[in-house]
Amino acid sequence: MPALTPSSSTSGPHTSELANAYAESAKKDKTAIVFVSSDRDQAAFDEYYGTMSFFAMPFENRDGKNAISTKYGVQGIPTLVQLDGAGELKEGNVRGRHGEFL
Repeated sequence: MPALTPSSSTSGPHTSELANAYAESAKKDKTAIVFVSSDRDQAAFDEYYGTMSFFAMPFENRDGKNAISTKYGVQGIPTLVQLDGAGELKEGNVRGRHGEFL
């Protein structure tokens, strides 16, 4: 199950809690989470992503970040978007419910 987590270093504990749950999950070989940064600069991204145990969209790909936000209806951060195997939206913001699929 793929998932995207648009977030930033100013988003509070959501992403670090998700990273810990992912690192400890027996399902992480069947689940891919991609951090999509809304940080203001590369340094903030680098520091924050250094605490994560999953993938990230390269910070410099701002057009990709904006396209993802538009495609999946991201209205605010942090968000966790659940996708199907084809990359289509399965469920909108499932933030706080990661235990259901990890």
